[in-house]
Amino acid sequence: MRGADRVVIFHTHASGDPSPSAEDLRFTVLMAAAAAVVGVQLVDHLVLGSDRWVSLRARDDWPREVRIESPGCEALLLPTGSGASDANHGASPSTGDAPR
Repeated sequence: MRGADRVVIFHTHASGDPSPSAEDLRFTVLMAAAAAVVGVQLVDHLVLGSDRWVSLRARDDWPREVRIESPGCEALLLPTGSGASDANHGASPSTGDAPR
């Protein structure tokens, strides 16, 4: 990833259902924050199921900015990029059929 300024992350759900969990959403916020700290934009987080996938960027709850706080330091408010209007991956704004 040397020189990258954008990154897409993905993972699979063993159940086959790509619906994002609360933990998926928390992880996305953490990864967006980590990416922003090092000057990289998290472009999307895809959740893959058995025959469908979900783009978290296309959802209304994509983090627009993240607040990073550390004891003894001033809080940082970092943009993560814009949200749902940036992405359209598949059959609907937030889901798609798996390639065959």
